[in-house]
Amino acid sequence: MIIYNITSHIATPIISDWLQWMKAEHIPAIMQTGCFEQYQWVELLETDESEGKTYAIQFYAPSIAQVKRFRNEFERLLHEEIQQKWGQQMLSFSTVMQVVH
Repeated sequence: MIIYNITSHIATPIISDWLQWMKAEHIPAIMQTGCFEQYQWVELLETDESEGKTYAIQFYAPSIAQVKRFRNEFERLLHEEIQQKWGQQMLSFSTVMQVVH
Protein backbone atom coordinates (compact mmCIF):
# COMPACT_ATOMS: atom_id res chain seq x y z
CA MET A 1 0.00 0.00 0.00
CA ILE A 2 1.27 3.43 -0.97
CA ILE A 3 0.36 6.57 0.99
CA TYR A 4 0.19 10.01 -0.57
CA ASN A 5 0.42 12.33 2.42
CA ILE A 6 -0.42 16.04 2.42
CA THR A 7 0.62 18.02 5.49
CA SER A 8 -0.91 21.49 5.78
CA HIS A 9 -0.52 24.38 8.20
CA ILE A 10 -3.68 26.48 8.34
CA ALA A 11 -3.77 30.06 9.61
CA THR A 12 -6.09 30.55 12.58
CA PRO A 13 -8.58 32.94 10.87
CA ILE A 14 -9.50 30.41 8.16
CA ILE A 15 -9.48 27.11 10.08
CA SER A 16 -13.25 26.72 10.33
CA ASP A 17 -13.89 27.60 6.67
CA TRP A 18 -10.96 25.44 5.53
CA LEU A 19 -12.19 22.40 7.49
CA GLN A 20 -15.65 22.73 5.97
CA TRP A 21 -14.22 23.16 2.46
CA MET A 22 -11.97 20.12 2.88
CA LYS A 23 -14.87 17.91 3.98
CA ALA A 24 -17.36 19.13 1.40
CA GLU A 25 -15.19 19.79 -1.65
CA HIS A 26 -11.48 19.08 -1.68
CA ILE A 27 -11.28 15.58 -0.21
CA PRO A 28 -14.26 14.37 -2.30
CA ALA A 29 -12.57 15.80 -5.42
CA ILE A 30 -9.37 13.86 -4.67
CA MET A 31 -11.28 10.65 -3.99
CA GLN A 32 -13.29 11.07 -7.21
CA THR A 33 -10.08 10.82 -9.24
CA GLY A 34 -10.20 7.07 -8.61
CA CYS A 35 -6.53 7.00 -7.65
CA PHE A 36 -7.08 6.26 -3.96
CA GLU A 37 -9.07 3.65 -2.07
CA GLN A 38 -9.42 5.41 1.27
CA TYR A 39 -8.02 8.24 3.35
CA GLN A 40 -7.26 9.19 6.92
CA TRP A 41 -7.29 12.77 8.21
CA VAL A 42 -5.42 13.72 11.38
CA GLU A 43 -4.57 16.83 13.36
CA LEU A 44 -0.99 17.08 14.56
CA LEU A 45 -0.73 17.48 18.32
CA GLU A 46 1.99 19.04 20.43
CA THR A 47 2.78 21.66 17.79
CA ASP A 48 3.01 25.42 18.08
CA GLU A 49 -0.55 26.60 17.47
CA SER A 50 0.11 30.30 17.98
CA GLU A 51 -0.47 31.03 14.29
CA GLY A 52 -2.65 28.09 13.27
CA LYS A 53 -3.05 24.33 13.26
CA THR A 54 -1.39 21.55 11.29
CA TYR A 55 -3.24 18.67 9.67
CA ALA A 56 -2.20 15.67 7.59
CA ILE A 57 -4.34 13.72 5.16
CA GLN A 58 -3.12 10.32 4.06
CA PHE A 59 -4.59 8.95 0.86
CA TYR A 60 -4.09 5.21 0.35
CA ALA A 61 -3.35 3.89 -3.14
CA PRO A 62 -2.90 0.26 -4.18
CA SER A 63 0.23 1.07 -6.21
CA ILE A 64 2.80 3.74 -6.93
CA ALA A 65 1.37 3.89 -10.45
CA GLN A 66 -1.89 5.26 -9.04
CA VAL A 67 -0.03 7.97 -7.11
CA LYS A 68 1.94 8.89 -10.24
CA ARG A 69 -1.30 9.06 -12.20
CA PHE A 70 -2.76 11.41 -9.59
CA ARG A 71 0.33 13.61 -9.64
CA ASN A 72 0.47 13.72 -13.44
CA GLU A 73 -3.23 14.23 -14.14
CA PHE A 74 -4.79 15.99 -11.15
CA GLU A 75 -2.32 17.44 -8.64
CA ARG A 76 -1.45 20.67 -10.47
CA LEU A 77 -5.05 21.71 -11.03
CA LEU A 78 -6.04 20.95 -7.43
CA HIS A 79 -3.00 22.84 -6.14
CA GLU A 80 -3.90 25.88 -8.25
CA GLU A 81 -7.41 25.82 -6.79
CA ILE A 82 -5.95 25.80 -3.27
CA GLN A 83 -3.68 28.74 -4.03
CA GLN A 84 -6.53 30.78 -5.49
CA LYS A 85 -8.86 30.06 -2.58
CA TRP A 86 -6.49 30.27 0.41
CA GLY A 87 -3.30 31.97 -0.79
CA GLN A 88 -0.59 32.21 1.87
CA GLN A 89 -2.99 31.36 4.69
CA MET A 90 -2.43 27.68 3.94
CA LEU A 91 1.02 26.17 3.49
CA SER A 92 1.35 22.53 2.54
CA PHE A 93 3.68 19.88 1.21
CA SER A 94 3.21 16.31 0.04
CA THR A 95 5.17 13.13 0.58
CA VAL A 96 4.83 9.60 -0.75
CA MET A 97 5.33 6.67 1.62
CA GLN A 98 5.04 2.90 1.54
CA VAL A 99 3.47 0.82 4.27
CA VAL A 100 6.04 -1.49 5.86
CA HIS A 101 4.82 -4.53 7.75
